[in-house]
Formats: sequence, C-alpha cells, structure tokens
Amino acid sequence: MTADATSRLVSNKAGDAAGEKATFKAGAVYETLKRRILDGTYPPGDWLRLSQLARDFSLSEMPIREALRLVQKDGLVVLHRHRGAQVAELSLARGYDIVETRLFLEKAAALSAMPFHTPASLRAMAASIRTMETLIGKPGEFALENRRFCTLLFEPSPNQIMVNLIQDLWDQVWQHSTTG
Repeated sequence: MTADATSRLVSNKAGDAAGEKATFKAGAVYETLKRRILDGTYPPGDWLRLSQLARDFSLSEMPIREALRLVQKDGLVVLHRHRGAQVAELSLARGYDIVETRLFLEKAAALSAMPFHTPASLRAMAASIRTMETLIGKPGEFALENRRFCTLLFEPSPNQIMVNLIQDLWDQVWQHSTTG
C-alpha cells in the first residue's frame, strides 16, 4: 500500500469516527427533544430556536439541526425556513386520521400477536385493565395506562415494523391524549 493510500485510509477512518460522534450527539439530542415534546415541556406551538438549543445542549448547531430533522420525521415539529422549528400543533382532522390509522394497525398487530401471548402477558393485560378501572376521572393517568395496555396487547406481534409504527402514531397525538 502506498503512503498516499494509507493516508486516505486513515483520513477516512477519522472522518467516519467524527461522523459517528456527530450522529451520536444528534441521536442524544433527538431523544431528549422527543421526550420533552411528549411530556409537554415543549407544548404545541412552542418555537425551538437552533441557536438556543445549541447553547442548551452545549453543542454546535449541526447535531441540533440533524436532531430537529429526525423529530420532524416523527411529525412532532415543523421546520420553518429561516425561523426555526415549531412544535407541531394537531388539527382535529389530522388527529382523527392518525388515530384511525393507528387503530387499524393495532387490530392487525393484536391479531398477529394472539398466538404469541403467554400466561404472563395475559396476566399483565388483566392487571392493566384493573388499574384502568381505578383511574376513571384521571384522564392523564388513564391515558398512560391505556397506552400500556395497548402495547401489551400487540407487543408479541412478530411484525415489529408495525409495532414501531403504532408507537410512532401514538407519539404524534400523545400530548393531546394526555391533557385533562
């Protein structure tokens, strides 16, 4: 191997490591932003300014921008050119479409999961139903337990793409389903 080829190989490996580090940072920011949006720290309509987020996370704007694009793909923010990102607001029509689609997929996932339920998973679902009975009148807590029950219902499905899509759809309407 020539010295020039060795130099390019070392340079590429260093570039790959830098890229992995940037991707790791963006992934960590993505997870934090998503959690903050879903728990209401950033409510619908809030502006998420790139420069402010970079300061908050003590990072450059590049991994923040990448993380915002990922959160946008989840339908949780809208990116506005030259103005920043805004936590997505949910119209009634879009919310209906998301829930209708999620329910359709949940039915399919629950049916595909049926042969894979165990006595332990059935006990967990029964316990979740009993818990929901005690949460009538507490919409936020009920919504959390309802999501837990639904997840238990379809989790054993062999189609994990469908299971993950269902969770993504839950996330898109989550803030609106947990407010009292």
